[in-house]
Amino acid sequence: MIFYNIALFFYKIGIHVAALFNKKARQWVVGRKNIFRDIEEKLSEKKSDDARVVWMHCASLGEFEQGRPILESFRDKNFKTVLTFFSPSGYVIRKNDSVADFIFYLPFDTRINAKRFIQLIKPDIVFFVKYDFWGNYLQTLQQKNIPTYLIAAQFRAEQFLSLYGIYLKKILPCFTQFFAQTAATEKILRQQGFNNVTVTGDTRVDRVLKIKSENKTLPLIERFTQSKKTFIAGSTWQEDENIIQPLTTGNNFSEWQFIIVPHDVSPERIQSLKILFCTLAVTYSEFEKFFDHKEMPRVLIIDRIGMLSVMYRYGTVSYTGGGFGHGIHNTLEPAVFGLPIIFGTNYKKFPEAVNLVNNGGAFCISDAAQLKNCLNQLNDAVFYGKTSAIVTEFIDVNKGATEIIEAYLKSELF
Repeated sequence: MIFYNIALFFYKIGIHVAALFNKKARQWVVGRKNIFRDIEEKLSEKKSDDARVVWMHCASLGEFEQGRPILESFRDKNFKTVLTFFSPSGYVIRKNDSVADFIFYLPFDTRINAKRFIQLIKPDIVFFVKYDFWGNYLQTLQQKNIPTYLIAAQFRAEQFLSLYGIYLKKILPCFTQFFAQTAATEKILRQQGFNNVTVTGDTRVDRVLKIKSENKTLPLIERFTQSKKTFIAGSTWQEDENIIQPLTTGNNFSEWQFIIVPHDVSPERIQSLKILFCTLAVTYSEFEKFFDHKEMPRVLIIDRIGMLSVMYRYGTVSYTGGGFGHGIHNTLEPAVFGLPIIFGTNYKKFPEAVNLVNNGGAFCISDAAQLKNCLNQLNDAVFYGKTSAIVTEFIDVNKGATEIIEAYLKSELF
């Protein structure tokens, strides 16, 4: 922990230097300015002293979606809920969300900050989601005997063979129970001497099933698709878009409509997409202006956030971006609608994607030619039907993680 705290000191310096040039780093720094004053003010406004408190910490938005079903389950149990984020990309989007009573940035992980924050919110139960193991917080929670749980736990054997593995072995005993996504993670944890493990699956499956059940509609998207086959590319980066663009030209897929939902919807990125797809494309904002226009564009570029999970309802085939960068984005959102899924080569850290590839519900491609061949296969009705059935079965088999966790917590805490 001495080395850990020294590393954190230099990490903090690095972020402050980066804030001079990087918008996200600047948000991280500015968001934590006077953070304890802000926390105290918000807590004093609506937290009663006798209320039990559940605190959930998430690194960013993706982890929030995994933890959300559990956080929501406490609404009917007379708890006050506190949600914290490490990353601005999670906090900025959710800071005014009604999913929790209080939403804060997590104060930087020093011993003093950890003790002060925990003393302020007085949690009765704590959840960390997937990772973001802040050692000073976890050790303070253990010292105070506050039950602390890890949701969506996912580990690889090689993690314990590195320097990071030394840290993990020091900090993981702070958790009361691990709720593992897979049996493979359970095995790894038991090999490391942790027997307090329950295999639950991925709570995100329950989340996407709930989204589907809400039956939300997007009239403009329905108008655009015209009941035609529709290729929806979600959370795309430039590398993804470059290999998708050839599909939209010529006559190979003339009966298809294409929707591009970029990871970054800044004006600069939207403009680059309009240049890439030329006269074939319009933005969602532009499309609103000629809703009843007779000539329908082939490509729709989504320049807004928050629509993708519902949009898949109108899709035929989905493409998940990020596979040529740090890793693919959410594949469960299209899977819940039975869409075959295509993505790039960096997917093996995501067990749901590995499972779908191995069973024929998803496809890994490395270039534009492979993407074209894959879509040609999915153009065949019989092949498409088999693939869609595999995806649908995957969702059905893997639902219920939230119920398993709730049942455990009920037996232990209530």
